[in-house]
Amino acid sequence: MNLFEFIGKNLRWIGGGFLLMFAGGAGQGYLLGLFSPQIRATYGLSHGDFGLLFMVVTLVSAACLMYLGRYTDRFRPVHSAVVCLAFLSLGTFGMSLEAGFAFFCVSLFVVRLCGQGMLPLVAQTAMARWYNASRGKALSAITMGHMFGEATIPFSLALVLLTVDWRTIFFAVSMALLLVILPAVFVLLRKDRTPENLIVSTHAGPSPVSWTLKQALRDWRFWSVLLVANLLPLCFAPLLFHQGHFAEVKGWAIYALPAALPFYGVASAISSLVCGLLVDRFTAINVFPLNAVPLAIAMSLLAMCDTTFSLIIGLLFAGMSFGFWGSSSTAIFAEMYGTAHIGSIRSVVSVSTVLSSALPPAVVGILIDRGIGIELQFFWLSGLCAVSAAFLFCVLPKLRQQYGPEGSGPVKS
Repeated sequence: MNLFEFIGKNLRWIGGGFLLMFAGGAGQGYLLGLFSPQIRATYGLSHGDFGLLFMVVTLVSAACLMYLGRYTDRFRPVHSAVVCLAFLSLGTFGMSLEAGFAFFCVSLFVVRLCGQGMLPLVAQTAMARWYNASRGKALSAITMGHMFGEATIPFSLALVLLTVDWRTIFFAVSMALLLVILPAVFVLLRKDRTPENLIVSTHAGPSPVSWTLKQALRDWRFWSVLLVANLLPLCFAPLLFHQGHFAEVKGWAIYALPAALPFYGVASAISSLVCGLLVDRFTAINVFPLNAVPLAIAMSLLAMCDTTFSLIIGLLFAGMSFGFWGSSSTAIFAEMYGTAHIGSIRSVVSVSTVLSSALPPAVVGILIDRGIGIELQFFWLSGLCAVSAAFLFCVLPKLRQQYGPEGSGPVKS
C-alpha cells in the first residue's frame, strides 16, 4: 500500500492527528516568538528577561507534562485531545486579555503545556499504538500538521500583525481552536482504530518485550537516542524565538524569516514522507541518526547567511532534519521498548523536548545581552550536532540489538 492509499483508507485517524499537530502550533515557539517584540514592549522586558520568563514557564509545564503524560496510556485519545484543546483555547483567550503580567504568565503556561506538550504527545502516542507495520507512514503523515502550521502561520500572522493588535490575534486563535478544531477532532477521533495485527509486520514491529518506563530509564540506549532527539528543538527554538533579533542582525525586514518558512515546510513535508517510507522499510533505528546531519549543515548556513537566498538554503536543510526527526523519533522508542507503555515513555521524551526548547531561548537571550552574537552561538550548535551524530552512528550496532528489560541480555528471535 502506497502512502496516498494508506492516508485514504485511514483518513479519519490521520486527519485527527494532523489537526492535533497543527493546533499545537498555538503553543510552539514559532508562533510565540513572532510576538516577542510586542510582548516585550508591553511588559518592559529585555531579550534576556523574556527568554528567562519563557524558560521558567516551559520548565513548569514540563514538570506537569511528566505527570500528565502517563494518562495517555489510560484514556482514549479523543478524550485527551478534547480536554487539551479546550484548555489551549482558554490559555490563548487569557493571553488576549489585558489582565496584568501575572495573568499573562499563567496563560502562557497553559498555552505551552497544552500546545507544545500534550497535543503532540496525544497524537503521536495514538499513532504509535494504532499502527505497527505502517507506523512510519502514520507518524510522517500527522507530522505534516506541524509542518503545515510552521510553514503558513508565521508569515500569515506577520502580515496581520502589521495592522492588527497582537491581543486581537490571540483572541481569534482561541475562537478558531474552540469552534473549529475541537469539534473536528472530536468527530474524527471519536472511534478508536483497531491496531494492526502485530504478526504482519516484518520491519517496524514492536519490541518482543514491552518495557515499563522505569526499565527504559535504566537503559543507556534510551539516553543516547534522547540526546539526538533533542537536537532539533535545541537548535531551532532560539532561531524562532529570537527571529526579530536575528532579522535585525542580518539587516532584514521582520517578516524575512516568516516569509522563508514555507520553504522549510516544503522540505520538512517531503523528507517526512520519504522518512516514513524508510522507517517502514528499514526500521526507525537505522533511519533516526540521519536527522542530525542536515541540522549541523543548517546551523552553519544560518550563521553565515547574508542574503535571503542563503537563508532559504539553510532552512531547506533544517526542514530535511525536521522531517526525519518527526517521522522517526517516536517510532524508534516503540521499536526499542514496545507499545504497552509507549505513552509514559513518550511523555519523558516530550518533557525533554520541551526542556530543550525552553532553555536555549533563555540562554541565547542572556548571551545576546552580554554581547555574544547569535551567529557565533549558531556555530556552536552546529558543532554540537556534528559530534552527537558521530556518537550515535558509533553506537548504532548496539541500538540494532534487541534487548530485554533490566539488562537481561539480547532477546533471541
